[in-house]
Amino acid sequence: MTNKPDPDLIERRKRIRHSTAHVMADIVTRMHPDVRLGIGPPTEDGFYYDFLSPEPLSVDEFEEIERRMKEVIKQNFPFEYHEYPRDVALK
Repeated sequence: MTNKPDPDLIERRKRIRHSTAHVMADIVTRMHPDVRLGIGPPTEDGFYYDFLSPEPLSVDEFEEIERRMKEVIKQNFPFEYHEYPRDVALK
């Protein structure tokens, strides 16, 4: 017998990973205001973000990015999900 994944758990994980990607993007753009954001989707086992930067991010910065992300997450800000029609989003 195989256990089917709980769809609610899968959706919650996806939302958490999506939100965490936004937190990371916020921190990186604060540290490097010249960075432009690409895409940052959740994945099956985490998330990633593509950044366009004049200078590559240094591996040495990763611990600082993670530390700052943890500080933001500890503040327990609410995340709200909204969908908008294309014309409204463009405005």
